[in-house]
Amino acid sequence: MASTPPRRRLLGSVAASIALLGGCLGDSGGDDSPPNLGAVELRNSHDRAHDVRVTVVDDGETLYERTVSLDAASDGEVAGRVLTGGFTAAEDGLTVEYSVDGGERERVRTTDLGDEPCYVLLIRIGDGGGVSTFTTTGYECETTQNGRIRS
Repeated sequence: MASTPPRRRLLGSVAASIALLGGCLGDSGGDDSPPNLGAVELRNSHDRAHDVRVTVVDDGETLYERTVSLDAASDGEVAGRVLTGGFTAAEDGLTVEYSVDGGERERVRTTDLGDEPCYVLLIRIGDGGGVSTFTTTGYECETTQNGRIRS
């Protein structure tokens, strides 16, 4: 029976090691961290020009703010811009606030988007002037450039 205490110690140390590593391993998957915001894409399918104000907020602090004038859509051509900022998610996620033509501010939280590591938020002004939002995992998640706007 002299072999019983070493086996118990061995099992106890294995159990303790698993418990200690469990906390570290749980963080390595990144499952608990909110997704990054690769870009905010603006599209105007309406036959009227619109101004869209976009603000990205992290825990009350404004990280990015810009007003973009979108031309009217014409002959089936949609007017659009892509705002890229490489917005890395904070612990509690980011909030994108936007308004069209000075109207009511709408909010989208990155923590509500899903399980992907990065999203592009699309703010779309439809043919009739209504506003809707969609998310996708786009090219901008791979190639963001701080503060750049590209058409």
